[in-house]
Amino acid sequence: MRADVSRIIELYRRSGRFAATIDPKVIRLPQNRVDLVFEINEGPKSKVRQINFLGNRAFSDGKLRGEIATRQARWYRFFSSNDSYDPDRTAFDREKLRQYYLTNGYADFRVVSATSELAPDLENFFQTFVVEEGEKYEFGAIEVDSKIRDLKSENLKQLVAIKPGQQFNAKRVEDTSELLTQTAGLFGYAFADVRPRFDRDRENRKMNITFVVNEAPRVYVERININGNVQTEDKVIRREFRLAEGDAFNSFKVNRSRDRIRSLGYFQEDVDIEQKPGSTPDRVVLEVNVEEKSTGQLQLGAGFSSLESFLFDASISQSNFLGKGQDVRLGFTLSSFRNELDLSFTEPAFLGRNLSAGLDVFRRDFNSFRFTGNNDRDTTYEEVSIGGSARLGFPITEYWSLGLRYRLSTTRTSLDQSIYFTNGTCNLFLAGAFCAILSATTRRPTG
Repeated sequence: MRADVSRIIELYRRSGRFAATIDPKVIRLPQNRVDLVFEINEGPKSKVRQINFLGNRAFSDGKLRGEIATRQARWYRFFSSNDSYDPDRTAFDREKLRQYYLTNGYADFRVVSATSELAPDLENFFQTFVVEEGEKYEFGAIEVDSKIRDLKSENLKQLVAIKPGQQFNAKRVEDTSELLTQTAGLFGYAFADVRPRFDRDRENRKMNITFVVNEAPRVYVERININGNVQTEDKVIRREFRLAEGDAFNSFKVNRSRDRIRSLGYFQEDVDIEQKPGSTPDRVVLEVNVEEKSTGQLQLGAGFSSLESFLFDASISQSNFLGKGQDVRLGFTLSSFRNELDLSFTEPAFLGRNLSAGLDVFRRDFNSFRFTGNNDRDTTYEEVSIGGSARLGFPITEYWSLGLRYRLSTTRTSLDQSIYFTNGTCNLFLAGAFCAILSATTRRPTG
């Protein structure tokens, strides 16, 4: 029973309730049975009332408090939970302090201790971080030592943006290592190991760095596996890849493939392409992990105007129709003034080639009318347009494409003669020549 109480207490403490108390009770029942009841008084959440720093000279307490995740309890932070005590958050704060100092030139910084004292009321914590800043460093000599025959050290050094005399920044060192790793990947070395070697010159406060690019075999793509696609067909994802199975590994093409898959809009943003060792040291397996999301849309709208009375609009679209990557859309608009119907279909890989083809069909009915007495209205003219268009698109470069469109439509207009003639006389608002044409076309032949 004591072990159970301890586990429950630990659970409450992890949620910030250090004042929680548990009173276990045993209720005896007939036939040698018992009920075990835990009476729990949760108490309030324990807050971090004060955060102090010892040993800091370069930055003030207020500045360092802004860099960590934990916040001091204040009345206006009633929507935040960062002011409650959490041992895991304290460990995270230690790492945040280390990163902050390392990016500001303090290469020897370390957190000596981080203590949290609970007040007697069991509701408030007082945290104290003891730090040792050390000296502030600048970058000294920057070198690149490549162990790979195809990658020359002098060529890789030109990619390094760090210059001697600049303030030491651990983040820039990490970014440079990542850049050199990606560059090695461009030449097919997927598992190139880039390690920065630090040489402190404590007397001159200089940090000399040598980026060592360790030797690695050239790698080829053995297989591409796709996971997580339930509806979407594999070919829809594979055609976005910029390299195929058997090609030399290229990290730039892998990143470009990931961006193209994300831009499809069929999956969540966290599309991941993992690089795993293949059957031999010079083979790599690419694992594509995707998570599908809804690609259909239904839009409904309604309104009212003095001209068109009630207006209703609806459209339904699917950008990944049947998991084939096809785009289908149907929309229509209804009112007393106009009716519209649109249908669109797009095939992104026409005939299995890198061509997109589409077809659009539409019909639009338009009625113009005027109001007469007693709120009646007479139609002045009617216009019906029916047509469609065919589309074809193809890429010119990796980032540019060209589209062609051919549109064909027919429009039929019906005019009400009463608008142009009143008791056989042409209305004055029309030009005389146009009235004459209307008169000639509408005059009946005599016997």
